[in-house]
Amino acid sequence: MAGFSIDRKALYDEIWASSVTKVAEKHEISYSRLLSACKENNIPIPPSGYNTKREFGKPVQPIPLPGSENVIIVIEAPPEKKKDKQEQIAPISVEELAEEPIDTVDNNEDALADEETEDNKVPLQRYVDQQQAYREELYQKVWERPVSEVAKDYSISDNALRKRCINLNIPLPERGYWAKLKAGKTVYKEKLPKLTTNFPKPHTGEKRKLHIETDALSFMEKKGRLELFELASILRVGGVSSKMLDAAQKMADDFKEWHKPIRDTYSPGGYWIPGRRTMSEPPFLANDISTKTASRVFHILDAIERALKPYLGSLTYQYTLNSNKQYVFSVNGEKIPFSISEGKDKIIHEITQAERLEQIKYEEARSKGHYASKPNIPKYEYPWNGKLKMSVAGIYDFADCKAYVLEDRIGEILIAFFEASYSARLRRLQEEEKRRKEHEEYLRRERIKELYNNEVDKTNALLNKTADFEIACRIRRYIDAIKRDPNNPDNNPDWIDWASKKADWIDPTVAREDEFFGKRKHGLDVDQKRLEKRWR
Repeated sequence: MAGFSIDRKALYDEIWASSVTKVAEKHEISYSRLLSACKENNIPIPPSGYNTKREFGKPVQPIPLPGSENVIIVIEAPPEKKKDKQEQIAPISVEELAEEPIDTVDNNEDALADEETEDNKVPLQRYVDQQQAYREELYQKVWERPVSEVAKDYSISDNALRKRCINLNIPLPERGYWAKLKAGKTVYKEKLPKLTTNFPKPHTGEKRKLHIETDALSFMEKKGRLELFELASILRVGGVSSKMLDAAQKMADDFKEWHKPIRDTYSPGGYWIPGRRTMSEPPFLANDISTKTASRVFHILDAIERALKPYLGSLTYQYTLNSNKQYVFSVNGEKIPFSISEGKDKIIHEITQAERLEQIKYEEARSKGHYASKPNIPKYEYPWNGKLKMSVAGIYDFADCKAYVLEDRIGEILIAFFEASYSARLRRLQEEEKRRKEHEEYLRRERIKELYNNEVDKTNALLNKTADFEIACRIRRYIDAIKRDPNNPDNNPDWIDWASKKADWIDPTVAREDEFFGKRKHGLDVDQKRLEKRWR
């Protein structure tokens, strides 16, 4: 962790534009150290709920920056304490995690700073929270206007909207409600009941110690963090015969179908038909695990999906750049890829009786000078060994070993998915910020180009108008010279009137409209204003 120096006013602007937590992450400094530096240098901190109000467009008023003699602030990071790796991942109970503070701040910090810390933490996205906001919005609409009118807002039919309200447990006005309301009679408005969810419950057991680092899920709000620790400590993988959710069951069925023996058949006419698989492409994990460990794998995925269901989690897939299907878990709004594979042993291949006969035939043919293909007998075999390895987003790895198997670490795997979701969130926000800046830079360049080109056009038009003005002035001087020469054949009223009108047509200050040429476009260049004869 490195320190940094920054202008006091710039630090104030950054904090009030984003938050203390984001500024601390940007400069790679601890939250508590940055908070202390702000207090030492008399920099006000946004109060609790300030960022939330600002995000929802509510009026907020920043606290003005007081004066100070310090212009440049130097924030030095405290020396890092070396910790033993084994000590960091020692088993931790949920009770111990609940007693630990989510953020370490100075003892003299007030409660306002603590509230600000929680405001900037990542919330745990619950299914109920997402649906409740939609239910409240729809509830208000169907009791303010008839269903037939509200349905138009969603581009669906009346019946479809009624079914949606029934599924979300939203009460609808009874028959005759709007007629009574229009007649001024007393009507009764039902209250919106609480949303009840019926998620498949994950398999649970007795609490156990979690083998995680002490700062696991430190980016998350305290309530959600402890909720996940509680779930992780009791989460278990279902037995081999336990029922799985649709996604995991579909994977298991496809895997089983793919590995069915391929049998040849014969048509009624006695023709041989080679056997074929019913599936055109290998399903998920078809070539990564054996049929013996498949049940373990899909029940592990089922346990993770069951735990994630109440938090908008799902087991689905996305397509990569090379159009390959990649399975992911949706975790806290982010899609997290994962991989599962089974290990293989390397053993010396034992030659079978059939291979030995092929070898003898080959040697006999070669001894007689006949051509023969050498039998392909492998030196080693690589049988499946039943040891599974799971990688979460390519960052967190778990594998079967002598001390435990993946089923024993299912709680830690769940937490790893949430840790990976936060990393994915930061990358996504950085990419969005990068794209935003690139778009702003593109718009800035386009605006500069537009202004430049407009200036070029205006300047060229000015030069062209000036050239026209000079031509008009020369024509008028020529007309004056003609008037002074009594012997010139053009010295007559008709020609002088004609030439004067042409001078007025060319002069941009007069801009006379000619009966043949119309109005002259003085801003165009000479070639564009050149007069040409008509041939048709």
